Amino acid sequence: MLLEVKHTDKDMYKISQGNLKNRIDFTNRQNLPLRFAISLKGLWGLFTVDTLLEKKGKLILDDFRGEKASSWLDIELATCSYMFQKQIKIRSVYSKNHPKGMGIQFEPYGQLISYELYYDDKRIFRAKGKESRFIQHSIYLEALQDRVANINQDIENNGEIIVITEYTDKNVAQVIPEYEFVLAPINHLCKEINSKKVNYNSQLAISEHGFNYLSVQMLRFILSELVNLGLDITVFRNNNGYKFKDYVENFWTKKSLD
Repeated sequence: MLLEVKHTDKDMYKISQGNLKNRIDFTNRQNLPLRFAISLKGLWGLFTVDTLLEKKGKLILDDFRGEKASSWLDIELATCSYMFQKQIKIRSVYSKNHPKGMGIQFEPYGQLISYELYYDDKRIFRAKGKESRFIQHSIYLEALQDRVANINQDIENNGEIIVITEYTDKNVAQVIPEYEFVLAPINHLCKEINSKKVNYNSQLAISEHGFNYLSVQMLRFILSELVNLGLDITVFRNNNGYKFKDYVENFWTKKSLD
């Protein structure tokens, strides 16, 4: 296919009828389907030519999500969004002078000592020490932690120990597209001024564990594990909601979780 990729921070995406016609004519000559991948204030959608023609080249937020959405992103890319309906709380403990850190550095707080995930006040897991099997889980949840940290964040400085507690509001659901989990480390990339050196501004980068990128397959496997531990997730695909295990059974093959 020919894919036109656009981003705007405005409340509406617009393409003129003339420009739209030119793109349609070009793809017809190439005998290719045309799609528009559009980011409206960071929310991605995938749209057909028919949709753009019907809407006269204008798309608003309702076209990306909700009952009136016309995006084909979930269908064509076999992706989804995850809804966390109850309160999420993440408790991270850091120290600049501790002999048993997890090998994950996060300035200016120091090395991560432990990481705990709570759902509706129930602890789902605790990662502590370099050998903890939950280190990878905490890294794959970075997009969730970003969302939570932007809502509520409490920082306690007890000398050498710093405790950061981040949490969502009660009874306010959080919906996160699957691609945000995969893009989390990329979104944290920052370049030094006047330098070609690239630094991560996240716990993922400055770690001893060698996680250079995230995979969709591993994300799905980890979320499946966390659901078995008590994390309640509703999965949305094409604006239809499913219980997590029902979604796995209906849409994911065994291969996608291997």
